[in-house]
Amino acid sequence: MRVELLTVGDELLLGDTINGNAAWMGQRLSEHGLEVTRSVVVGDELDVIVEADEEALDRV
Repeated sequence: MRVELLTVGDELLLGDTINGNAAWMGQRLSEHGLEVTRSVVVGDELDVIVEADEEALDRV
């Protein structure tokens, strides 16, 4: 099964916070046999979040 990670937060984009959750989640998913194909970070704007989600679903 293929998986894409979508993490949300202006603090991630600005570098104020390291995206450790995405790294941890990618490792756990991979350990369980899932193929992580993409990791995307978007800001806190709803329209950007919806767009990223729709783009990911289009790749399914």
